[in-house]
Amino acid sequence: MDSMQSRRELSRVIRASLRMLPQTTRRRLWLLLPMQAGVALMDVFGIVLLTSMLSVVATGSENGIDGYVLIELGPFSTTLESNRILPLAAFGAALLTIRPILSLIILRRSARILADAQSDLAADLSTRYLFLSPALARQRNSNSVAFALADGVTFLIVGVLGGAIVLVTEAFILVGLTAVLFAANWFIALVSLTFFTLVGFALNRYVVGRSRLIGVRLGELQIQGRIDMQNALGTLREAHVLDLKHAVGAPFRQNRRSISTVAADGMYYGLLPKYLLEVALIVQLALVTSILFILYPAQDAFAQLSLFALASLRIIPSFQRVQNAAISIVTQGNSAGETLLIWQTASRVEPTMPVTREAEESLVAGRTSLAAPEVRVSNLTVQYPGATTPALVDISFTVNAGSLVIVTGESGSGKTTLLDALMGLIPWKAGSVQIGGLVPGGYFSAAPGASSYLPQQVYLIDGTLKENLSWPLPPVAYSDDDYWDSLELVGASSFARALPKCLDEQLGEWGGRLSGGQRQRINFARALMSKPSLLFVDEATSALDPESESVVLELLRRLKGNVTILAVTHRSTHLSIADTSICLAEGRIVTRP
Repeated sequence: MDSMQSRRELSRVIRASLRMLPQTTRRRLWLLLPMQAGVALMDVFGIVLLTSMLSVVATGSENGIDGYVLIELGPFSTTLESNRILPLAAFGAALLTIRPILSLIILRRSARILADAQSDLAADLSTRYLFLSPALARQRNSNSVAFALADGVTFLIVGVLGGAIVLVTEAFILVGLTAVLFAANWFIALVSLTFFTLVGFALNRYVVGRSRLIGVRLGELQIQGRIDMQNALGTLREAHVLDLKHAVGAPFRQNRRSISTVAADGMYYGLLPKYLLEVALIVQLALVTSILFILYPAQDAFAQLSLFALASLRIIPSFQRVQNAAISIVTQGNSAGETLLIWQTASRVEPTMPVTREAEESLVAGRTSLAAPEVRVSNLTVQYPGATTPALVDISFTVNAGSLVIVTGESGSGKTTLLDALMGLIPWKAGSVQIGGLVPGGYFSAAPGASSYLPQQVYLIDGTLKENLSWPLPPVAYSDDDYWDSLELVGASSFARALPKCLDEQLGEWGGRLSGGQRQRINFARALMSKPSLLFVDEATSALDPESESVVLELLRRLKGNVTILAVTHRSTHLSIADTSICLAEGRIVTRP
């Protein structure tokens, strides 16, 4: 990667990170720039005062008038009372001492602004992502999304923009000190500038380009490591039976080794500029010393050398911080490539108002007073992107309010696709779906909590029984009586009372401390917590034994009349409780209600 490409890469990553910030935060960051410029001027004045005074003291330069000395800086000169030399030198040293402290204060303020922006952006971006259509949101791996919304946001805001602030701060200092050197001796300054430009070009070409590759690779490995561990934990029982626990963890171990190798490379390239610049400083001072003592008398050469030496001692650390900031920006910016892709998609989404405590209470209060809605489907056709044939073709039927409709069919006949279309989870190619006279999303928004979905694949959070039943609302949204009522309805109250802490019992990740049937019953109880008037059921009894299944079927039979129920199943035993049934074959209705 050449110097031009390096600058473009830096600019691209910084601009992309800035675009993610709200306008008010960007303005707050811009206001810090004049403060950084003022602090940089302190460094310039400190260098000028200290070197000028010390050179006078060392060389004894006088202009022939008692009590006065001649101060020269390139083409500029002035006379000064001798008794002011040491105070001015001390003032210059004080400026050089105070400058880093003020810079740290400004950087700390910048860090706080960025930290607040990072937390706000992570919260906002995660909210927007969850408001994407489920079909679109689930196109990405969950581990990739979690990494992008947590670590990736931190990399872009704190890492990239924090590095950019350091870059700007040190740029002010470098520009000011370079101007002083040109004023003192433009030829020597030009030689020094050319030398350090060549050093910087070499570092950019060699280090920044490799840092970009390291950043991309680290991001990929961090995501893959999460996936590997999830796969290992998810197949632990199979590995135990096969006696292959070592093999199931092999991908994660290999991932950790790869990360350590890449991280070691990153550390090496991060430290490389420090040592190269130390060598460059020695070479530059030797070069400047030789030129000065060849071109000027020893006294003048010494005076100018003190200025260049002190300035170089300030320039090199700044130059090093610029290099480190550039490496950090490129590495962390490219590690967060997935975050930028998610932001491009999710930033177009405008989430609805957050749920307030009053809204939470409305979800559980008076739910039984809501009338069960009618569901009307007209000429519905669904075709997945990239598919050559529709998954559903010309589906039409009406589900009367309060009735229970069973959808059956062979595997791949379109049962789950139909349920997803009724819930508005996938787009339609043609036709319409109306729930209570509204499109699905409109009905769900108009009556929050009035609809529930009982999935085939049970997902329990790593929390207590109460937290699982109330999810995604906090446990205080319901009373203990509400919890026990729902558990009683699904025949789960007896085993819940047998738990050591009852409702406060920790269920473990994925509900790992429960049997499959217990997990499915808790899943069913969760769906009933808000007392829905519309219930979607997708193979909800697949993991239940015959006795438990009969309890659930009896519950569905008792719910109908007050609740409109659409259930997908492959079991013919469910047909006995249905008001009507729909049989699908190859995406078409074979039997209609």
